Amino acid sequence: MWVLILTTGLLVLLFGLLLMSLELEINTRNDIYEVRLGKITRANLVITEGGEIGLNYKFFWKTRFLPLYPEAHFPQKKTPKSPPKKKKITVKHILQRILSVIKSFRVRRLHADIDAEDYVLNAYLFPLFFMIKTQTGKDIKINFSGRNEADILIKNNLLRMGLAFLRYK
Repeated sequence: MWVLILTTGLLVLLFGLLLMSLELEINTRNDIYEVRLGKITRANLVITEGGEIGLNYKFFWKTRFLPLYPEAHFPQKKTPKSPPKKKKITVKHILQRILSVIKSFRVRRLHADIDAEDYVLNAYLFPLFFMIKTQTGKDIKINFSGRNEADILIKNNLLRMGLAFLRYK
């Protein structure tokens, strides 16, 4: 009896993890650069007062700051020799699988206010961005006042990514 309860609990937990929302939010106006996995974990890109760039990582209630050092050198790991492959995988096959996973992402919010700092180029881009805005319904604008802002929210879940990966043959 307890085995059935434990198995059912694990299956419900696994199904909940597969349906959990994976979100990427970029908001340049408020300096939010964040990746979230449901309510469980989130990672923010942060710039401290000292100019240090780091990753503020939160898992449940525990928060850690991981500094990013571009000049740090990590030792190379020795790669063991792999056994001969049974199935030949081509680069085209891998790229098509990656593309199918990328297509599974959904853009939920897109607001872009762009200035190319060239009046002529802005004038050429204005009708193009107007057509994109009317066709997609996303808020993409060209301005002539020097503002460059973006507000993007992209959502997916592990189940949709897994199905997209397995669906392609």
